[in-house]
Amino acid sequence: MASLDLDYPRTHDIDYLVRQLTKHNVAVPDLLLEARWVSMWGVFTRYDDLDTVLDRAAAIDVATVAIEWACSAIPAGPNLQ
Repeated sequence: MASLDLDYPRTHDIDYLVRQLTKHNVAVPDLLLEARWVSMWGVFTRYDDLDTVLDRAAAIDVATVAIEWACSAIPAGPNLQ
């Protein structure tokens, strides 16, 4: 979002951040569009106890897709490769 010069809040709410990107016509991988469930692990678990169990394999898949997508979307600077 910073590379697009968009204002964004400091948040762990992945769903909110993805929605903001799509509002600005940014193509986001389908897995991230469907990753609403990940937000509760970054938001609610900081403040509340949850009775659900994290699907770690699915969470790693989402994180991997997010990192790969972000790295491909951000132009490398002179010191980044």
